[in-house]
Parts: sequence; structure tokens; C-alpha cells
Amino acid sequence: EVTVVRRATAPIIVTAPVNPAGVIPVTLSDDDGVAYAVLTPVEGGSFVGDGYSLEAGAGAVSNGEYIGVSMTPAGDASNVGMTWHRYTLGGLRYAISVVDADGEAVSDYALSDAATTCVPLPPELRGSIADIVMAVTEDGGGMTVLSTSVKITPDGVSVCGKLSTLPATVAAGKVGSPPEVVDPSEDEVAEGPLPDTGGESPSRHWVLWLLLAGAMATALGTSLFWSTARSSRNRSF
Repeated sequence: EVTVVRRATAPIIVTAPVNPAGVIPVTLSDDDGVAYAVLTPVEGGSFVGDGYSLEAGAGAVSNGEYIGVSMTPAGDASNVGMTWHRYTLGGLRYAISVVDADGEAVSDYALSDAATTCVPLPPELRGSIADIVMAVTEDGGGMTVLSTSVKITPDGVSVCGKLSTLPATVAAGKVGSPPEVVDPSEDEVAEGPLPDTGGESPSRHWVLWLLLAGAMATALGTSLFWSTARSSRNRSF
């Protein structure tokens, strides 16, 4: 007889979100005067821009502290030429930055619960909604694809992804390698110097003159033949 004793599973203790003591501001700002939306442990929070946004729920921020987030367009997202990528980016990149309670920039902040960030669906990607992704882009050209969804609202179509680490730069893309960069010089074929504008190459002049001379000779021969035939016919009568 064998008796197996299984250890009891340790209970999972869920700690309720707790805000820091004191007054929490509605917004924060850095040394450059950029405004940041405040995220707190209890309420979460959101930053909303022109068609783009970031929203965090309760428990995303660590207990006893609050942070500020800002999201701005950061230029073209296209990765054309990076054919080693498996995704083609489109539209704009959006930079998400974060500051602490004192307005100082934070270089690495892990959210306890992922925030949802959304950007407009670029026009060039509208034909591939089933293959749309949200990606975090890196300075070296790399990217990380996030858990993605597409949201349709009266204001338009947005691509949304779950983001767990701040700061980050995000962009919308689609499945499939980006196209190669075509060098225009590769399509040119060296055929020697071209003739002057409005002119023709010397060889073409000789061909035209030969054709004209042949036509004149043929016409002259035909005319002489019929003249001789008429003279012979007149003498026969």
C-alpha cells in the first residue's frame, strides 16, 4: 500500500491597489514643459492624443507611487529595405515616454498589468486588417510584436496592442517582409552616347538615304518599262 501526500497549493494573495499618501496631481510636466497624464495604482489612467492613446487599468502602477505618461508622433514608421524583417510597418511611429512623480524621465518602468496603446490604422494597411500587428520598434532596427487587436469606432479604425514596459516606440504593421530598395541605376543599360536632342544617329541617316535611293530607282525603272512598251505598241500599228 502506497500513500502519496501532496503538498497543499499555497494560496494566491491578491493585494488591492493602494495610492500614495497625499495629493496626487492631475498632470505632470518635465523640464521642457511637456504635459504627462498621471497613472495611479487605484484609478489607472490614460493619455489621449489625436487618434492615438494609452490606457492603463487599476493595478498597472505599483502600489504607493504614481507616474506620468506622454505619447507623441515620432516620424515615418516605414521599414522598407529591411527585408530580414517578417513584418512591414506603415504610417507613423509613436513615442511613449514616462516620468516619475518629480517629472524626471524614467528609462525603464515595468507595468504590473499591461496597458493598451492604440494608433490609427495607416491607409496603406487597410486592405490587410486580418494581418495587422502592433510592434515596438527599436533604435537598431529590431522590433517586438505585441498582442494585437483592431478597434472600429465612429472616429475610424485603430490598431491596439498590449504594452507592459515603458518607455516605448510603437507602430502599426502587417505580416510580410517589407519590399527591397530599388536602385534606379540598376535599370539603366549602357548603350553608348545618345545623339543630340532632336537628332538621329548617323547610321539611321545612311539607312534612310539607301531606302530613298532604292525607291527612286524602282520608280524610274517602272516608268522606263511602260514608256518602252507604249513605243513598241505604237510602231506595231
